[in-house]
Amino acid sequence: MKTTSTTILFGLAVSVALQQLAAKNTTIEWPVQDKAIQDKTVGAEDRRSKALSALCAAIDSNANYCQEWNDAEDFESLAKTTHGIALIAELLIAESEDPGWRKQLAELKSQTQSLLQAASADDKTAANTAIENIRKLSVELTTARPELVESPRYSQRNDIGRTMDLLDGTYADAKAALLFDEVEEAKREAFVLWKLGEYLRSQGSRGTTAARWLELADGFSQAALRAGELDDPNSDALRSALKLAHDQCEKCHNRE
Repeated sequence: MKTTSTTILFGLAVSVALQQLAAKNTTIEWPVQDKAIQDKTVGAEDRRSKALSALCAAIDSNANYCQEWNDAEDFESLAKTTHGIALIAELLIAESEDPGWRKQLAELKSQTQSLLQAASADDKTAANTAIENIRKLSVELTTARPELVESPRYSQRNDIGRTMDLLDGTYADAKAALLFDEVEEAKREAFVLWKLGEYLRSQGSRGTTAARWLELADGFSQAALRAGELDDPNSDALRSALKLAHDQCEKCHNRE
């Protein structure tokens, strides 16, 4: 930009005016553009908080499934669902570096290991104890308010099959919720799918090119997020939004 004497005088005038406002302790209204940036930041924090709550709720719902498997002595399904809870713990660990938060999640992972050992030994009594402890931790985590990191970083590389088991189960829960027009419940499941999509993105290429993997993982993650944030009480609209996320999964499976 070319500088002129008029520009310099205008700059001096603005500087003097700001000093006078500061001396009078006057609140300055900044441009709408800055407000939009602030709103965007608040929106990002809000969706992160919703995802955190959804993940904690998913621990409890999966603990209920564990109880059903244990009661039915289906120890194979019990182990599979327990692995899902362990993965949710990994997702939550990445959300905050708060020491108390990390301690609770370390205990959660410990309890999932106890439950896996019980399932391996067909020990219903030990499994019941571990499930109860997981439920208690779920309540504690739900009421916690840890400070979130700016960007989650996932340190542990997980078995892709276990990740897909949790993803498929979560998608099934979302569809089941919509059968009863439980839109808010389905949206919570969509937020879990969003975080699973972010996690998959961090895991790198699996049988396809790295660029294509990132493209599909991003597509799935963003479609799930749009479903979770859908401002429409109509279950059909949410069902369509979730299907878009599922279609991204199918593209990856079919190596499109």
